[in-house]
Amino acid sequence: MQHVEGLGLVFDTANMKVADTDADEIEFYRQLKPYIRRVHLKDVVIGPFPHGEACASGENMQTVQAGSGMIRIRELLEMLKEDGYQGSLVIEYSAQADAHGKEHYRRLANEASLIREMWDGTEIRPPYSRIEGIDLPVPRIFFGTAIQPMLMGQKVNGLLDSIYAQGVYAFDCARGYGGAEKSLGTWIRSRNNRDRVIILTKCGNVSLSGKVQVNREVIEKELATSLETLGTDYIDIYLLHRDDPQTPVSEIIDCLNEAKRQGKIRVFGVSNWTHERIAEANAYAQARGLEGFTVSSPNFGLANQVNDPWGGECVTVSGPSNAKAREWYTEKNMPVIAYSSLGRGFFSGRFRSGDYEGAKKILDGAAQKGYLYPENMERLRRAEELAEQKGCSVAQIAMNYIFNQPMRVFAVVSTTNPGRMHENIQAAWMKLTPEETAWLENYGESL
Repeated sequence: MQHVEGLGLVFDTANMKVADTDADEIEFYRQLKPYIRRVHLKDVVIGPFPHGEACASGENMQTVQAGSGMIRIRELLEMLKEDGYQGSLVIEYSAQADAHGKEHYRRLANEASLIREMWDGTEIRPPYSRIEGIDLPVPRIFFGTAIQPMLMGQKVNGLLDSIYAQGVYAFDCARGYGGAEKSLGTWIRSRNNRDRVIILTKCGNVSLSGKVQVNREVIEKELATSLETLGTDYIDIYLLHRDDPQTPVSEIIDCLNEAKRQGKIRVFGVSNWTHERIAEANAYAQARGLEGFTVSSPNFGLANQVNDPWGGECVTVSGPSNAKAREWYTEKNMPVIAYSSLGRGFFSGRFRSGDYEGAKKILDGAAQKGYLYPENMERLRRAEELAEQKGCSVAQIAMNYIFNQPMRVFAVVSTTNPGRMHENIQAAWMKLTPEETAWLENYGESL
């Protein structure tokens, strides 16, 4: 090849794995780089899939978004940059068969933007923390699966690829989220990535009649269903969605400890429990040498949850009346996985402070019942003012507020737009001063 002027190779970053799934793309690049004229950036997963490009191993290969598969795209881009590569980069991507113009543009624009950031060295990943019992570092942002296509059980592999590629690989799910566990399980099986994701799911939600029932029978039945639907043999973080005061904490703690000993769950906790009830359960566990609740998922955010949005005694730790609860979580250093962290769209920036009629067109019934009140409109006004000063969005101010707390807060964020998730990741690294945080909470007349 070196004897023919202008002759070169198109380097496909994944095709060598068709012949040998263990082939090292980095080593192939090193050997071929003098002859490479164009690079096809192709990230893939390989497994016992029913469809895909057939590999010599008998498995199939499927194309996924760059950064979400098994190819070391970031390392390859860094090597290309160091070697002074001047040729073109071609993105090979996949989309659903029924995708049309807008869907293709949105998918490709997001992937191209991420690749550009990798190349420029400006890529931002979410902050990470540790939760005892979970092997992987835990992103401080969880992806909330209670979005319309997942509630309907639809296939959303492209969206989840995009979220995963940005470093958000923790997923908040529940039996009460319709077909969300089915959608999430479909993606995990199609990407063969169970050991690289963190699954949080919940049992014991409120019924349509407003009744809550959480006991041994419910826990065991719904846990078995979740494991089957998700297609996994263990749940990383298992939560009780509501509290049932009629069930003694002894029954619940004993049942969850048994599930953990059986290897079905790694970490367990609660959602929508008061800190007093958590303390009661943990005192029982400690007295008997058992594991207690180590994670909690109440509502928390800049928007104060004034009324229960769904029924079943939802619990919030937002607002001045819940200062003692926040102090308790800070003292115990218990991870708080905050749901509705942006007020179910209240801080989306899609309506202005004081515009109640505009808000009603954007917010669903639960959000209106929980958050559409004058005190939150005032917090929105202040977030708008601070966003203008800092040159960022209202949503980024509200997101950053969550991470500027003494509690160990993880935020649950739901979106169908990968670009919005990117903005949330940016916001997680912003810094508000204590004075700005207090001012957002309506403490003080001016900033």
